[in-house]
Amino acid sequence: MQQMKWPPLHELKRFLIAGTINTAFSYMIYALFLWLEVSYPLANLASMIGGVLLGFVTQGLFVFRRLETRRFPVFVVSWLAIWGLNVLCIGLLLPLVNGNAYVAGALTLFIIVPLSFIVQKHLVFGGGSGR
Repeated sequence: MQQMKWPPLHELKRFLIAGTINTAFSYMIYALFLWLEVSYPLANLASMIGGVLLGFVTQGLFVFRRLETRRFPVFVVSWLAIWGLNVLCIGLLLPLVNGNAYVAGALTLFIIVPLSFIVQKHLVFGGGSGR
C-alpha cells in the first residue's frame, strides 16, 4: 500500500489563502439567502454556484497553476457531489445544533474544505504544477 504524501507547503498555503477568500464569499452568500428566508438546501446551492465560479479561477490559477477551461466540467461535477455531501451533513447536524442552519453550515466546513482540496488536486487539476 502506497503511503499518502503531503502536498508541498507552498501549495497548501496558496490553498488556504484562496480557500479563505472562497469560503468567506460562499458563506456570505449562504447567510444572505438564509436571512432572506430561503431554505438551507437552496441557500447552499446559491453559495456553491458563486463559490464554483470564483473557486475555479482561484484554485486553477493561483493554487494549482493549471487553469484550463477544459477542466471546468469536472470541477462543476466534483462540486455538485461536494454540495450534496454538504447538504447531507448540514441536515444531519441540524438536530445537534438546535436547528441552527448557520452553525450547521459552518461546522460542515471542517469536512468540506479538506475534501475539496483532495478532490481538486487529484481529480480536477491533475496534481497541480507543484510550483
